[in-house]
Amino acid sequence: MIHFIYRWKDPRNPDVILCTRYVGMTNNPNARFSYHLSCDGTNPEKDAWVKELRKSGMKPIMEIIEIIYDGREATFKREQYWIKYYLALGCALFNMEADRPRDASKIAKTSSLSSQYQRDVVKQSTPMRLSPFLRG
Repeated sequence: MIHFIYRWKDPRNPDVILCTRYVGMTNNPNARFSYHLSCDGTNPEKDAWVKELRKSGMKPIMEIIEIIYDGREATFKREQYWIKYYLALGCALFNMEADRPRDASKIAKTSSLSSQYQRDVVKQSTPMRLSPFLRG
């Protein structure tokens, strides 16, 4: 299965590298984007930022930064790489687990919630971009 590493950028200043606010992984970018926008309370800081953007009529910009073909374990490692990369640049990430490896039981629970949300969500257009690096 193909997995994607993505970052969320602040739409108020999307061309500045420090506008990166979140790094994540998924096998379904559209469903994951919608799930994050639901502000389910699992990441209050990220939720507050999303709500602040919404008040201004904006949404985060989701950009695919890497495509992984080697399975979930390889994807976890690459996600951690990108989190560390953006933290080293000085980005103020909302990732709750930016400084420690992922807990497999939490991943399973989150994946289950995401799958349920994906089935229930009304499809919306997603402001998603492909990183210039991936465009070739």
